[in-house]
This record gives sequence, C-alpha cells and structure tokens, in this order.
Amino acid sequence: MEPQPSPPTPECYTPPKVASDFDRLLAFAAKTAELTPAARAEQCKALVKQNKDAPNLTNRLQLLVGRVLSETCGDITKILDDIGSLPPAALPDEAMKQFVATQTATLKQLQGYSKKLGNLERKQRTVHPAEAKEKSDVGTPKTDETRLLREKLEAIRSMEKQLDESGGDAK
Repeated sequence: MEPQPSPPTPECYTPPKVASDFDRLLAFAAKTAELTPAARAEQCKALVKQNKDAPNLTNRLQLLVGRVLSETCGDITKILDDIGSLPPAALPDEAMKQFVATQTATLKQLQGYSKKLGNLERKQRTVHPAEAKEKSDVGTPKTDETRLLREKLEAIRSMEKQLDESGGDAK
C-alpha cells in the first residue's frame, strides 16, 4: 500500500509559531518586571531553590534576569560565574547571546554600584558624629562648588555675549 500524499496547504495558511527559548526568557523578564517587589521576591526565592536543587540553563538564565530586577535572586558574583561557565554552544541563537550579554553587563554594573555603596556606608560608620560636625563646618565644599559653578556660568555668558557681538558685526 502506497503512502497517501498529504493534502495541499492553502496559500493563506501560516503555521503556528513555536515560542523559542529566547521568546520564553523575554516573556519571563517582562512578567517579572510587572510583579510587585514582594511577589518578585517570592519568585526569586523559588528560583534560587529550584536552581540549587536542579541547576539547568533555564534556571540560570531566569536568575540572571531576576537578579537585575531583585536583590533576592541571589549573589551577583555566583550568577555571573554560572553564566560565564556556560559553553558557547549552550545559548541557542544570536538573539539569546545578545540578551545574555546585556543582562550580564547590567549585573556587572550593579555589582560595581553595590561595592561603591558598601564602601561609602563603611566610611560613614567610621566617622563619629562630632567629627562629622567639624568637617561640615570647616570645608564648606558646597559653597566652594557653588562659587566655581557661578564663575563658570559667568564665563559662558561672557563668551555668548562676545559671540553675539561679533556675529552682529559680520552681517
């Protein structure tokens, strides 16, 4: 018995689009961004646990995205190490690679801000209140900065005036 040929498809037929891994990750990012901070924290806690119990590419990528949106999605250094250890072939297409690259760069920037903030907080804790009062009275950096800005503004105004005057003569 010969196999039956499949019926011809009408020209207006469009096969249903199957969501790619990238589409699903992007949808996850959008849905996570819409959550309240409390709901996002709950989701992140579940993701961290799930990744600990059964680490896989999807979990790692969701943690990467989630950590950009919430501090409860784990340690930035660990997430960056996990993503950095992926073989190049692990990411299925160019769009996914580009998305992961931007999310990774964002996390690195957040990590830098966190370190700066931590250093600033440590410095503030080491300064005693009496010393802080003395420092605020002595230096007055705000007035110096204001004075410098005023001088620069006056210089710019002066240059504008000269340009206006020389432009009027050329006409």
